[in-house]
Amino acid sequence: MRSRQQAFIGKEKQEILEKSTIAVVGLGGTGHAAAEYLARAGIKLILVDNDVVERCNLGRQAYGIDDIGRLKVVVMKERLSPFVNVETHAEMLSSYNIDKFLQKAGIILDGTDNFEARFVVNDYCIKKKKPFTYAAAIRAESSFMFWLPGRPCLRCVFSGKAANDSCEKDGILSPVAAFVGTLSAIEAIKYLVGEKPLEGLASFDFFGNKFETVKTRKDGKCMCNGQEEI
Repeated sequence: MRSRQQAFIGKEKQEILEKSTIAVVGLGGTGHAAAEYLARAGIKLILVDNDVVERCNLGRQAYGIDDIGRLKVVVMKERLSPFVNVETHAEMLSSYNIDKFLQKAGIILDGTDNFEARFVVNDYCIKKKKPFTYAAAIRAESSFMFWLPGRPCLRCVFSGKAANDSCEKDGILSPVAAFVGTLSAIEAIKYLVGEKPLEGLASFDFFGNKFETVKTRKDGKCMCNGQEEI
């Protein structure tokens, strides 16, 4: 099934992927794309999302008309279980349940649409020294960051302040969210097979034809200080 991928990375690295577990928090435009490609790459999944499929999701998320009203985790488990083991949690992630849900995950991928949830993941992963991603999309723009111990975290980069942008208010070009979700899957796979994941904050403005990665800096008072690289 994964012969083309194995031809590129080799049998040993493919076996590493198939022994790995990644959590995806949020199964919207970014998260569903990340989950789809991780499963097809052979990586076991933990999916966390308490939302149901809505009609407005169909323009940018690969759900069908018949899925409207169904839990996203249920739909994705049905779709991806033929490829890998899929564990699901149809609850909103919080600091109270995050360890219960995500303790088996080696990496946690961001598929959320708000900084409140992202900071919950950020703080948990710093304490547990788990790699995680930040993946956001709005209008024709997206941004991405891969955190490892020793790197600046979300609280360093965003100073603990939540953005006011939203797809409902500002809109989004359909493929943009899937692009950054796919990028999340690629970078997670790179990390698992021993390649260095992207460093810094990557930004993509597709209508402006601007693609850049800026170096991030630690906040001297942030909780991520003292976390050694792994």
